[in-house]
Amino acid sequence: MAVPLPKEPERDEETPEECVFRPVRGPDGRWSIEQLPLTLDALLHPRKDDHVPQSDPHTRILNPLVDVLRRYLERQRQPDLAVFTDLLIIWGVVGLRNVSPDVSVVEGLADRRAVDRSLDLGEQEGARVRLVVEVVSPSSKLQRAKDEEHNPEVFRRAGVEDLVLVYPPRPDGTEPLRLKHLSLDPGGRYREARPDRRGRFLLRSVGLRISADGERLALEDAVTGDRLLSSEEAEAAACRAEIRAASEAAARREAEAELARLREEVARLRAR
Repeated sequence: MAVPLPKEPERDEETPEECVFRPVRGPDGRWSIEQLPLTLDALLHPRKDDHVPQSDPHTRILNPLVDVLRRYLERQRQPDLAVFTDLLIIWGVVGLRNVSPDVSVVEGLADRRAVDRSLDLGEQEGARVRLVVEVVSPSSKLQRAKDEEHNPEVFRRAGVEDLVLVYPPRPDGTEPLRLKHLSLDPGGRYREARPDRRGRFLLRSVGLRISADGERLALEDAVTGDRLLSSEEAEAAACRAEIRAASEAAARREAEAELARLREEVARLRAR
């Protein structure tokens, strides 16, 4: 049974920059949250209820991306694909350690609603991870080592088709947001993909193109070229469309009223 854990445990000025919050059970049987120093071993062998606080760049970049992905899959009515964040993936393969990607797109789940904080692929026949997105920490050497050196080999061996590493922009403006895309070739090896002339990478696993757009990620439908909107953007676009439609309707009513007035005027002149 999963131990309830706050998504964002409270931190104070004395909280170290790199830590992990872990549920522990005391001698009296009660659960509490223990704060431990973050180690590479904790990152490479995460426990089901571990929580590593994410940096602001993670939140700013990932939240809109997850929202857009979920909206797209719902609109395309693809029940076979599900989007997860910080999901502990248990591969069910000997020698392949568990991982908790920032974002993972999983295919072939019988019931995505039954997935909580972990997913045992060994118990899900036909399920597989198709896409992983990781935001590479700009300040943590431990997390960079995990994302750049250790986990890509795990994803390659697990057959993850697309791995996107996201490098947040530097606060001083010296480096923009940039992406690195590793694509699985027919021989089961990762090849670093090259962007097209517009800086977009093709994610064949989900039929989308991804690119850096200022300080956020942009997604496009690979077939239609349409840019995918977040919930906030879609709501704003719908509001603008509603305002435009109301304005056009008011203009039509005004024009019809003016036309009616002119017709009445012409009729009076003829009557004379």
